Amino acid sequence: GTPQGYFRKLQKGRYFVALTLAEAETIRRAIHVRGNRPFFEGKNTVLSLRCLPDGFSRLDTSPMFQPSSTFQVEAARHSLRFLDCDMYYTAEELNILLKTLQGSTIRERENFFSLVIACRRRTRKKWVECPIAKLFTLPDEFHLLKLRAGVERTREAIERKGMQLQDAFTLFDIDENGVLSPEELYGALEWLGVSDLTPADIMDLVRHVDMNRDGNIGYGEFAEAIRGTGLSPSATTGADGIPQSVPPSLVRTPSTAAAFEAAKAGKHVITPKGVQELKQLQMQEIKQQKLREKAEAAREKEIEKRKKEQEGDLTALLRRGMYNPVKEEPFTVKVSLGAKDGKERKMILSTITTWEFTKKVMPKGVQVKGGVMQLQPDPEFEKKFNYLFVKPSSYVSIPFSKVNGGEGCNKLNQFTLSIEILVDRLPRKKHMYSMIHLSSLASKAKDGRLTSILFLHSNGSISFKRVPGDIQAARANQWFLLTVAVDNIAGTYAVYVDGQLHDFVARKDVMYMDGPLAIQSGFGLFKSENPREMAGGNVRRMYLHTEVLTKEAIQKLEKDLPTGPGSNTTRKKLASMGFPNYGIDEAINSCGESLQMCINYLRMMGYNEEY
Repeated sequence: GTPQGYFRKLQKGRYFVALTLAEAETIRRAIHVRGNRPFFEGKNTVLSLRCLPDGFSRLDTSPMFQPSSTFQVEAARHSLRFLDCDMYYTAEELNILLKTLQGSTIRERENFFSLVIACRRRTRKKWVECPIAKLFTLPDEFHLLKLRAGVERTREAIERKGMQLQDAFTLFDIDENGVLSPEELYGALEWLGVSDLTPADIMDLVRHVDMNRDGNIGYGEFAEAIRGTGLSPSATTGADGIPQSVPPSLVRTPSTAAAFEAAKAGKHVITPKGVQELKQLQMQEIKQQKLREKAEAAREKEIEKRKKEQEGDLTALLRRGMYNPVKEEPFTVKVSLGAKDGKERKMILSTITTWEFTKKVMPKGVQVKGGVMQLQPDPEFEKKFNYLFVKPSSYVSIPFSKVNGGEGCNKLNQFTLSIEILVDRLPRKKHMYSMIHLSSLASKAKDGRLTSILFLHSNGSISFKRVPGDIQAARANQWFLLTVAVDNIAGTYAVYVDGQLHDFVARKDVMYMDGPLAIQSGFGLFKSENPREMAGGNVRRMYLHTEVLTKEAIQKLEKDLPTGPGSNTTRKKLASMGFPNYGIDEAINSCGESLQMCINYLRMMGYNEEY
């Protein structure tokens, strides 16, 4: 005999993945760039791009690609159509889709389809009378096969009687109410000679044919089932406008009309059958349906319970520093009264996004590239307080995408970026280190021209220029809050260190909307095109406001920072006296916040102001 799975071959290791248009364009370009070379060096990975709206046709393939079996392709195609909320399938396509989805329950399929289609921009969202509805009444493909066999037997029996569909339906409708009840259908099938069906088979057949779920079969449902299950609106038609799948014997002819008139005249009597059995069966099915719904509701409740438990676990991870989301909150809000109802209306004018590097894991989406990242415990807080340490030649990539600053702009043009930062050493003379890298535009500007990189110079000054300023702002081994307020619309930027203004520039000739100092898809820390300018550093927290803050607001931000290493007065005073950072850590751990005791301890341990 034919081995199992012979007609439904599946190839292991072959996957079908839905892509966006942008992702598909990127992969297609990569295929062309690679040419005849393997897509991944040393790997046997091959790719093929298919277009679902174009009949799942192949657009492009990488070298050595081998097509998969027809069933595997069709299963993927119709599964993606289901995901795309397509409602029209032929009987064969429904059979394949049932085979693919039979691992899920009917309720799960219906809930999923209803939720997805509710999110789609489509004028038609009612699927009850479409072929897809059968997917939500049949548990698997074998039930569909059994029901299709029953429908086919009915069609053949009507042909043998020499009747057309309309006449047969009218004859079967004993009470003449325009629909066939289950008992009328049972009696009609008995009259047609299909007499080996049980009441359970009749109820299954009614559910299969009943598209609108009213418990009866209308003429449209009856004709659709007999002509061919699942005909789509685009089904081909003949020259006479009749679907090609309709057998010629079901079209009105003089002989079929005569057969109908003979039956109507009373030569053949049709009576309802199994009224009590079908009614009892309906009651049992209603009861079983309620039990299934109750079980499904209990299952969904259990899933929701587990979800809440997982959220609780996530909260616990958050408290332990093992989960680190990026927080975005409203910063300035405009409140106004509604014109008609007088209720308050709130409009968010700007937001503040916070990145915390004090946890045991990186903030979500943040990456350290080009080297090794470490989260270092701070001794002042008994190894409970961490900060990010970035080694030289490495940099931090911060994803961020938002637009403000006027009509037609594509980038963030007005913002205030604040970073708690510490550098281990200042640059050598005539050298500089990158602190903040906003974009790749004008990053290599020389002399006194503005760049898109905020530099730390050898004398401790900080600016967007490659020439040092006159005022020292930063010291080695000392935490400070570095803030840059950029307004590309007004053509100004300001640099603050610990809330004090350090540098201010107004240059409308080089600062403009979507210019070098605007943020498009993110920014970098300690990043530069010149590796000598990437000395790394230490970061604790970072804040990005989507507006230009005033000096008072920046000072308030510095004042409201959480207590941490470098934020207390004792540490700053000891650092300003020239004591090394590691000695200050040791002194504060031993003596607490007393300035004089820390000074005495440092001197006793051999540290001095000239260290």
